[in-house]
Amino acid sequence: AYKRRAIEAERLRLEEEARLLEERDAEAARQAAEQVRLNAEFEAERARSEAAREAAEAKRLEEEVRKAEAERAAAELALREAEERSTAEAAEARRLAEEQAAEEKRLAQKRAAAEQEALIAAAAAAAAEALRAEEKAREDAKAAAAALAAEVAAKLAREKASAEKTAAETAEKERLRMQAEAARAAAAKAGPRESLEWDLMVSSKNDDNVVAAALGIYLQDGDAHGYPKFKHEAGPATVYRSPSGRWMITSAEQNIQLSKGTIISKSTSDYPCGLEYRYFSPPTNWPLDQTFKIKCRLSQEKKEVEKGGSAPETMSLDDEEEEEEEPDIPAEEEDPGP
Repeated sequence: AYKRRAIEAERLRLEEEARLLEERDAEAARQAAEQVRLNAEFEAERARSEAAREAAEAKRLEEEVRKAEAERAAAELALREAEERSTAEAAEARRLAEEQAAEEKRLAQKRAAAEQEALIAAAAAAAAEALRAEEKAREDAKAAAAALAAEVAAKLAREKASAEKTAAETAEKERLRMQAEAARAAAAKAGPRESLEWDLMVSSKNDDNVVAAALGIYLQDGDAHGYPKFKHEAGPATVYRSPSGRWMITSAEQNIQLSKGTIISKSTSDYPCGLEYRYFSPPTNWPLDQTFKIKCRLSQEKKEVEKGGSAPETMSLDDEEEEEEEPDIPAEEEDPGP
């Protein structure tokens, strides 16, 4: 019984599936027939539309042909009428054209003549401008040559003046050296030591306080380290020769034994005059004062002037010894307080 029920159920399921397949096939056939019908209707409608379009196009072409024929006929009629009307006007037109051509030719000739005149004028102006430029260039060259000649002449004049100045300085230096030699010879011939006493005159254009305090007249005031020392006639400054051979200026008496000073000669010499001097000026320490000068004169000559003799001639003595290597220059110590 169970198998019969199962077989019956399977038979019913297969019959249902067969029925569904038949219905689906029928629906597909119906849809295919509907599609065929619709396609046929579409093709018929398209054929009708194409036929109507072709008919309309043929009608339009026919209308255009008729219109073109009418226009051609009208054009031929108008052409014939125009030819008939223009028979008299053709001669007038030709005459006007000839006159216009002649006028244009005349104007063209006139323009060509004007252009030629303008070109000639422009060429003349360019030639004149070129001549002016050339003349200006020649003038500029002359001015440049004159300026160069003036500059060369000025340079030669400066060189000549410098040479003359150098020669004069050399001659003055030689004269002073000869006077110094004469003074040394006279001092050596004099014999006694007191006849070699000197007075000093210190000058400078430097406005430094150290230098300014040392300017003035110095009178011989005893000896220091075997050489004369000189005392400022109105201040505490003293000029003396250190054991190393350098001349120094100090305002503290104890610095003489310590060989210290605020102004020190650059080289060594037996005389303080005619030397270059450095001065103490922090923080640059020991700059060289090119304008610092010490001039010497014999005290004996000064005494002769006081007695009515001739005025002594101030002279600078040149240092004839070679410069030694500069040692470290000590600065002047301050005076201790009370």
